Amino acid sequence: MNDGEVVARTADPSDAAARFDIAQRMIVTLDGLWFRNVLQALGPEATLAMDIRVFQSQFKIATRTIRQRFGTEPGSSADKAVVFEQMARLYGHDFEVVVAPNAVTMRLHRCAFLEALRAAGRTDHDCRVVCRALQKPWFEAIEPRTGGAGEVRLGLPDGTGTCDWVIVQPGG
Repeated sequence: MNDGEVVARTADPSDAAARFDIAQRMIVTLDGLWFRNVLQALGPEATLAMDIRVFQSQFKIATRTIRQRFGTEPGSSADKAVVFEQMARLYGHDFEVVVAPNAVTMRLHRCAFLEALRAAGRTDHDCRVVCRALQKPWFEAIEPRTGGAGEVRLGLPDGTGTCDWVIVQPGG
C-alpha cells in the first residue's frame, strides 16, 4: 500500500540550524506573550513575582538538562562555562564566556529578552529586577558549594556596558 512520499523524518540534521534559530526566537516570543497575557489577567506585581518564579525554575531545570546532555562534572570551571554557553545560545544572546582562576563570567553583549522588550515598546518593564532575582538561586544550582556567590552587573539596559553574570569558583 502506498500512503505517499515521506518528506521529513525525526532524525533530519539538514535543517538543524534553521530549527534552532526558530526555537530561540520562539522561546523569547513565548516569554513575551506569556508575560503580556498574565499581566493583563493579574496585574504588574503578581505577574512580576510569577515571572521570577518561572525563570528561577526554568534556569535550574535547564542547568540540570545541560549537564546531562553535555556530560559535564558539576563544580568545575568547565561545567560552569558549558552551562553559561548553552544558556546564552538557547536564548540567542550575543555573548562570550570568560574563565578566570576564581570565577567564570557569561558576558552578554546583546540580550535577546531586552531586545524583545525594546521592540515591543515595553520601556515600563525593568528586566534588571528579574535578572537580580535569578542570580542567587541559579548560581546556587550551578555551584552549591558557594551558596550562590557571585554577582550580576547589568549594563545593557542603561547602555553603560555589558551584562556580566559572574559566578565564584571555589578554590580558584
